[in-house]
Amino acid sequence: MPMNRRLCEVSILNTGTKLIVACLLIVLAEGPAYPVDREILQLQADVIRLTQQLKELQSSVDQNNAILKALEKMADQVNNLADGLQKIDRAVDAVTAQGNNTAAELRLTLTNLSGHVNELQDGLSAIQAQIDGVSQRVTIMKTTVEPLPGPEDLMRTAAVDALAGNYELAVGGYMEFLSKYPNNPRSADAHFGLAETYFNQKQYDRAVAEYDLFLEKYPENGENESALYKKGLAQAAQDQVQQAVDTLSQVVKKYPNTSEAANAKLKIRELRSPQRRPLTGTGSTQKDR
Repeated sequence: MPMNRRLCEVSILNTGTKLIVACLLIVLAEGPAYPVDREILQLQADVIRLTQQLKELQSSVDQNNAILKALEKMADQVNNLADGLQKIDRAVDAVTAQGNNTAAELRLTLTNLSGHVNELQDGLSAIQAQIDGVSQRVTIMKTTVEPLPGPEDLMRTAAVDALAGNYELAVGGYMEFLSKYPNNPRSADAHFGLAETYFNQKQYDRAVAEYDLFLEKYPENGENESALYKKGLAQAAQDQVQQAVDTLSQVVKKYPNTSEAANAKLKIRELRSPQRRPLTGTGSTQKDR
C-alpha cells in the first residue's frame, strides 16, 4: 500500500507541472498590454528554473522508485532468509534432540563397556592367580623331581619287559641304554639282550646282525657260545641252511663240552636230514648272570 500511494503522488505531481508550464506559455504568447519587459524576463527565468527543478524532482522520483523496487526485492530476500533461518532452527532443534538421544545411548554403551572391562579384569586376575599357582607347583616339582633312571635302572626295566613279552619296550630300553651309555660295562649285556629280543620277535635278520656285532665286540664274553648257537638257529629259520650248518659247526668246534654244542649237533643232523622238519622253536640258552 505505501508503495502505490507514492506512485500516485508522483503522477499528480507530473500532471500539475504540465499545467503550470501550459499556463505560462499562454501568458507569454498573448504579450503584455504595457511595457513589462523586465517582469517578463524575470518570469521566463522563473519558468526555466521551475522547469529545471521539476526535472530534478522527476529524477529524484525515478531514483526513489528504483530504490523502492530494490527495497522490495531485498524485502523478498529477507523473507526468504527468514524462512531459511526458521528451517535451520528446526533442523538444529531436531539434531539437538537426536544428539541428546545419541549421547544417552553412548553413555549407556560406555556403562556396559565399563562393566565388561571390569569383568575381564576380574577374569585376568583369576587367570593370573592360576598361573602363579602353576608356576609355584612347577618350581616345587623342579626342586623335588626324581632323578632320571641310571644305566642299571634301564637294564633292569628292559630285561623285565623282555621276560614279560613286551618286546617293543624291551628293544627301546636296550637301545636307549646303548645310546646313553655305550662304554658302560654292561653294554655287552645290552647287545646280547637286544639280539635275544629280536630273535623272540622272529626278526631273524636283525637278530643275526646283532649277534654278529656282539661276537665281534666281545670275543671273550661268557655268552658267546649261546650267541653263536642262536645265530645258527636264526639262519636256519630263514632257510639259510648251509650258513646255519657252518655256524652251528663252529659252536661244536669252539665249545665242545657245552649244552649249546650238544644242541648244535642235533640241529645239524636235522638240517642235513632228507626229511628235515621246519624249525618249531628252541628254548633260550642264555646263561644266568
